[in-house]
Amino acid sequence: MQEGNIFNLTTAILKNLSVEDIVYAEIAESGAMGNAGGIIVYAIKNELLCRYETSLFENETAYVEAQNLLLKHQNGLKVDTVELEEILFDYHYGGMGNHVLVNKKIFLRDRENHFILNMNDKKY
Repeated sequence: MQEGNIFNLTTAILKNLSVEDIVYAEIAESGAMGNAGGIIVYAIKNELLCRYETSLFENETAYVEAQNLLLKHQNGLKVDTVELEEILFDYHYGGMGNHVLVNKKIFLRDRENHFILNMNDKKY
């Protein structure tokens, strides 16, 4: 198993983050249950699984940029202001204002209290 670190998701990180490296993301609307107004992105960087977090209430610019980046690569959540590009993520509605995006190129397995993902012959 490979583990990474937790980082604040900033606009600078977003400029250097390849959308193809994103394996899983959660978008919570401002009034959502749980992580209200938050975005969590898991990405592979230097063969480590890294977690990036931002909040609409703490860094609105990073939240909006991250949301737009994710939304233009899925076709389940329709937003008029975002033009679709290459579809890289499967979309899943999590209920109560929560949205989940899973990279189409990974195999994600549900285990008790965690997920295991396989990507490029490695487990994370």
